[in-house]
Formats: sequence, structure tokens, C-alpha cells
Amino acid sequence: MIERSETEAGAAILWRGVAGENATNLAGRLFGGMVIAQSIVAAARVNPTRHLHSLQQVFLRGGQTDAPIDYYAETLFTGRTYQSVRVEVRQKGEVIAHAQAGLSSGIEGPDRQLPSPATSAFDDTIDRGELRQRCGWQDAPIAVRVEQSREEGSEPNLDTWLKPNGALPADPIMHQAMLSYVSDRAFMSTAWKPHRASHGTFQGSTLDHTIWFHRPVTFDDWHVFAMHSPVITNGRGLNHGVIHHRDGTHVASVAQQGTFRPKPNQPHGT
Repeated sequence: MIERSETEAGAAILWRGVAGENATNLAGRLFGGMVIAQSIVAAARVNPTRHLHSLQQVFLRGGQTDAPIDYYAETLFTGRTYQSVRVEVRQKGEVIAHAQAGLSSGIEGPDRQLPSPATSAFDDTIDRGELRQRCGWQDAPIAVRVEQSREEGSEPNLDTWLKPNGALPADPIMHQAMLSYVSDRAFMSTAWKPHRASHGTFQGSTLDHTIWFHRPVTFDDWHVFAMHSPVITNGRGLNHGVIHHRDGTHVASVAQQGTFRPKPNQPHGT
């Protein structure tokens, strides 16, 4: 949830977000996908006559769920077609993240795409929370389904089927925000799959996350998110992903960099 404050901080519009339920990651910190989603709402609301087409989020500190999150949205540039908005995310007086968003009014031109690289048929999938035996998986805001053999394999790729577990409002910004929220799920664990047997589990966090919207998002229906990780080195890993509507339409692309450290004092080779 994010609402506009009654005041403005200089040239920046202040929005205040709250964590709500399902807002923590497995480490007990504020889930990065929620910060991304709320940053998108704050940036897109600056100029509702234009469409948000990209957002690059950089994470600096782990957030908490026991305090409001303030989003300061400031326009840096406005042209005839494009607009740039910076969002500074603060909590308890500290900057925990910042984002750069691009808004545009659209340009006529060619329209093409590659087909979805996903390989998992929906009928062969199971809810990822159920597969991992997570407590309360039925109450998750968005269903994430995977094919068990691909989830448990050792290749650094995975495709997940995504759909909200409830109705979304008609506001297209909220559809973008919810898709962005779930775009932070399963990315890092996908990158770690080749290393589980030799290094066990890992400690990590997201350094930066970028999402590009190519076409309007209608997230009332199933989408498939195909992910792969080309590299892990020097304690950092890179992840790429593409999101297609179930009819094959390519709606968004995602990239993420995170930190990866094997957890100490754990048996390897299991």
C-alpha cells in the first residue's frame, strides 16, 4: 500500500508506503520486490498521462517491516516524449534504496519479438510454496508455480508461472507494480542451482534490479517468467529474465545482480 503525503519535500513528491502482510524475505528483512512495486507506483503517479516503461532499483540497506517507507519522487527531465523520474526510498531517516524510472508517451514504429523460451507446461507445475513446504503458502498474494524437476535440477535456469491470488483494480499502474513485485521471486535461487551440491545454501541480497515494460500489462491472467543466470563470480551473480503473457506476448524483461556467499558451517555435497 502506498499513499501520497499531504506535503511535498522541495521539488519531490512524498509518498508513504507500509509493509503489510507477506512483506518479508526469508532473512526476515523487507522484501525487495515490495520496494520495487511501491517505487513504480510513486514514479508512475508523477505523470499519469505517460506510461512507465522502465525502472532501475538499487538497494543500499535492508529495510524493516515495523516502520513506514517514504518515497521521494522527483522529476529530473521532461521532454516531448520521455520523462525521467528519480525515487529515493527512506526508512527511519536512512536511504535504503533509490530508483530511476523512465516514462513515455509512446512512438509509432515496428513491433516484433522472439517467442517465449519457457519450457514448462502449466499442467506439469505445482505451487512453489507448496513444493518447498512453506508455512501459509496458500495465503501468498501471488501464485508461483514451477515444474518440480526443473526447480530441483542443477541448471542455472527456471521458468515460473505467475498469477495474482485475487482480483486487481483496473488501474494499469497496479498491474505493473504487482508484476514487478513477483519479478523478484526465485531469481537468486535460480542462479545458485549449479552450486547447491558443492556449496550448500547461500547468504545473499539483491544489489540492483531492473525491469523494462515492452507492452501493457494485464496481470489478471497467467504469465510465464523464464529466468537464467549466465555468471557468478567474485561473490556476485547476474540474472536475466523475460516475462510473457500465456498467449505468448512478451510484456517485460528483467535483470538482477545479487551477492552470493556460501553459508558457513554447513555440510557440502548433500
